[in-house]
Amino acid sequence: MVKGRLFWRLYCPYLLVILLCVLGSGAAAFQVIEGVYLRRMAADLEARARLIERQVAEGFSDRRREDLDDLADMLGRAIATRITIIRADGEVLADSEKDPSTMENHRDRPEVQTALAGGVGVKRRHSATLHIDMMYVAVPLREDGRVVAVVRTALPLSEINRALGGIYGR
Repeated sequence: MVKGRLFWRLYCPYLLVILLCVLGSGAAAFQVIEGVYLRRMAADLEARARLIERQVAEGFSDRRREDLDDLADMLGRAIATRITIIRADGEVLADSEKDPSTMENHRDRPEVQTALAGGVGVKRRHSATLHIDMMYVAVPLREDGRVVAVVRTALPLSEINRALGGIYGR
């Protein structure tokens, strides 16, 4: 009887410690996987934005808004990505999802501010236009060495969450 009680007194705490270690390790591993996946998604969106930026840059000053919007629509469908072209003052010139004339000024968007300063803006946030959570990546469009516009690409976080759900077994 004493041996049985001693066994359970030792077994339960050790089992609890082992379970906590396994759960903690699993949670840490999932966070690492999520971080890697989100960084990869941001890099992919940046590559898409860079390719689009090269196409938009050709004769940018001479292009009509309708042509830019048609280009954004066509490229957005081709690569299944939301594309927005924003002038340096924040005015939306083209968008693959919405009519740019109905959209508010985007100068205050964090990813746009970073791109206007010459960097690459990456942000996960709620879209005021589409009313869903998105990942945005914005790159500067330069003309004669100065930033004249921003090319922004975006994907819904629901797609990212779906892919991560496959990893997590959800």
